[in-house]
Amino acid sequence: MSDINQTSVKSLGLFSVLDTAMEVRFFFLAATFILWIDNVFLCLHQPGIIELVNASDLQNVNLSLNLVLIFVAFSFASSIVLPFLSYFINEIYLGFLWRRIEKVFKFGSRFSETPSDYVSAYKLREIAYMTKDKFLLDVYNSYEKTKSERERFIGKLTSLALYCLILLSINYFKYGQKNSISFFILSYLGSSELIWFCIMGLLLLVFFRFHIDDRDCVYCPSLYRELVETKRQSMPPSAPTSWSNTRF
Repeated sequence: MSDINQTSVKSLGLFSVLDTAMEVRFFFLAATFILWIDNVFLCLHQPGIIELVNASDLQNVNLSLNLVLIFVAFSFASSIVLPFLSYFINEIYLGFLWRRIEKVFKFGSRFSETPSDYVSAYKLREIAYMTKDKFLLDVYNSYEKTKSERERFIGKLTSLALYCLILLSINYFKYGQKNSISFFILSYLGSSELIWFCIMGLLLLVFFRFHIDDRDCVYCPSLYRELVETKRQSMPPSAPTSWSNTRF
């Protein structure tokens, strides 16, 4: 049982390291450390890292350094290349495909009406700071915290989905006929349906965040009713008084 627990802990440690490797500061730290080692070796008239990697008679050193360089390359691609690539792909999608998909599947019509008892986050913040109402401030701060965590989670999920999509496409379309993971799946299942299913699923994950309800409104019934009453009192008697789906 203890062996299983230790294996689980080690696995979690590996995922933690990989998660950290996707941060820009980790890449610069790792790159700086490698350059430091290379410069020290060369200063002491010893073989540099590149020479050690290519030395066939130093198999253990060769394998270790290759793994280190692969890991640093992964960090570079994940923390620097991927965010820029994701930005450009998102801009292309928003510029050419977003409106067409919204129109075809009518995503926008689902979010055209604001539900009752919701107020805009801007209005909530404005009133909370003007009145210094602790309850409203707590509601707004809780909303901002939840929103920030959700956006961070969705952003990370879509970035990882894009990364996986790119690597899967390279593995299938470029190395699909070699001894690759794609080739193994094709040989085992006898068809490419699973691979295409994964590609389509990853595409949905990459762009789904542009089609979810992102209205900046907060559930706050007391403030909503107060605003409705204030607006009702400010309206002339002859004006209609339908307040359904009113947004403040």
